[in-house]
Amino acid sequence: MCAKLVTMAKRKLDETKKSGISPKKSKQNLDKIKQHVNDTHRELAKDKDLPNKRQNTDTDASILPTRKFKNFQKVPGRMKKLRSLMEKPADWNAFKKQKKELRLKRKQSNSLFEIIAKAKQIGETLRRKTLNGGKEERDKLVNELHQLLGGQGNYVKFVLTHDMARIVQYMLKFGNQKIREDIAKEIIPSTALMLQSKYGRYCIKRLFKYGNATVRAGAIKAVYGNAVKLTSHAVSAQIFEYIYSTWTQPIEKVHLIQEFFGDLYKQSKDDNVKHLQDVYKNSPEMKSAALGAVKANLSKVLNKSLLDSGLIQSVLYQYLVECNENDRNDLIGQLAPHAVVLSNSKDGSRAVMECIWHGTNKDRKVIMKALKEHVLELCKHEHGHTVLITIFDAIDDTVLVNKMIISEILKHTLDISKDEWGRKVILWLVVPAHSTHFHPTFTNELEYGRQNSNSKKTSETRQKEILGYSSNTLLTSIVTDTRTWFSSASISVVALAMLKTGNGDLLKEALEKVAEVIVDHNWKIKENEEEILGIEHAGLHMTLKKLVQNDKQAIQNGKPTFSEALVNILEESVIKSWVKMNRGCFLLITVLENSNEDVTLKLKESHAPRTQLIKKWLQKLEEIGSTIDKPRTGRPKTTEYMESMPQLVLLRDST
Repeated sequence: MCAKLVTMAKRKLDETKKSGISPKKSKQNLDKIKQHVNDTHRELAKDKDLPNKRQNTDTDASILPTRKFKNFQKVPGRMKKLRSLMEKPADWNAFKKQKKELRLKRKQSNSLFEIIAKAKQIGETLRRKTLNGGKEERDKLVNELHQLLGGQGNYVKFVLTHDMARIVQYMLKFGNQKIREDIAKEIIPSTALMLQSKYGRYCIKRLFKYGNATVRAGAIKAVYGNAVKLTSHAVSAQIFEYIYSTWTQPIEKVHLIQEFFGDLYKQSKDDNVKHLQDVYKNSPEMKSAALGAVKANLSKVLNKSLLDSGLIQSVLYQYLVECNENDRNDLIGQLAPHAVVLSNSKDGSRAVMECIWHGTNKDRKVIMKALKEHVLELCKHEHGHTVLITIFDAIDDTVLVNKMIISEILKHTLDISKDEWGRKVILWLVVPAHSTHFHPTFTNELEYGRQNSNSKKTSETRQKEILGYSSNTLLTSIVTDTRTWFSSASISVVALAMLKTGNGDLLKEALEKVAEVIVDHNWKIKENEEEILGIEHAGLHMTLKKLVQNDKQAIQNGKPTFSEALVNILEESVIKSWVKMNRGCFLLITVLENSNEDVTLKLKESHAPRTQLIKKWLQKLEEIGSTIDKPRTGRPKTTEYMESMPQLVLLRDST
């Protein structure tokens, strides 16, 4: 209506201009029209059905009500109420007070309001880390809460609310075994419901943590028939995985896995069905139905990307082994981007290995791309390191493997070698499938998978290429940080393998650096808060001995030898100190036995001044009735025999 008046006013103004009416008179007519519009607006604002809008006294036509104002008069009643609520209150304090009263009134309508209010007051005291009165006061508060809340079947209601769920958790944590069992009796039948609750799931977690074996077994049986639902539910998946991996017994894990094999196993469990193939072992006609049920159940989980579960990963591995080629290829395409998550468990890593063996080149590239940013963590993981080894063993594109995986490993070689599982990754780069470092079961599994995979290169070709990418970088690491590589027996084993497979001038430089370290009188190893001379350390002695024994093979292959690098810098003072030591002396013996003639002659010449001293020890030994060739049966009875025997052996070999 107001918009029409304004439009009419403008139209009349245009007509006056055309008719030749003076501007002063036309302006007076326009002012009258505007005044009329304002009066109409004030009358409309007084109408009780319209919201109390601010009165506009401005005569500017640009801020006059538009056509929307006309439509607003026709809105339904609920829209008028909504607009009134959106308006800014006149008194904010009064508004807040009113809202608070309404909220309190709404809570008081609950029949358990007084009980909840009192329980929350007690809970605030109970949760304190330091409590006046100690354990007695805490036990008293827990008993008071149990009397207030228990015995009426209300615990199930309480654990589903955000405030009372905390109170129940305090009771499970601080209560005695009797109270925990009473709470468990009420909430265990609703375990599946609570696991799907945002707050109730934490009460179940506390129940498993503080409850006894009977309580845990009862709670696990309560979720039978709901394994698929709980693993595919975003809220319950995490806590259900915690229960599965931490508290379930092996037979209970089998029962939960069975539920993915079909509805038959949701309530009826079979202890003999431990693998998917056991379902149709005696009835081959059931294979398609069982595989179809597993595929349908896994799709529910895959659609939500809830793969960080040992239960799901076990089912995935079994399905990948048993399904046909088309289904396997479809599943591999879905699993490839999630390789890191799957590598957290034994069955999950085996599932990724199956993806590597049977996947296309595109799938393998996706897997390596997903692993690239997590190579360091996977190297140190109990199960994740097997995935990296499978990549080295099965993928033909070694250039891409070097670019995505090996290059990341070589950036942290020393750090990885300090870890038990990381050492296996480094060792596979230089001495793959060596029986000294890898169990035959693992190497046989890799060989079987590789033979059935899409790989075309021979193992020898692939291993040679990988060694070529990594050898020089590994030797450089030994040159730059030799003492760390020989700071413990476990790390030195990796260094030994790297030196055995090395070649060229870089190998010679690395051997010289190792020789410089071991001839240092101040070279000591800290073990169990004690410092031991490096040359006398049992583990490092074995490493050095094997390194010297490798010289025979190195001479045949035309490689630099460790004996030559050692003898070239071996001073008389070092020989004098080593001859008096057990392991130091035997290291010299090993050098004499495994080096070439030039090195042996040079060592004998440097050892000549010690000959007369050793002859005196031999004479002393003969006086006590022992000979150098007498076999050592049992532990020597005299200190003189034990201390003199190595030196005499050295004298015999050097003369």
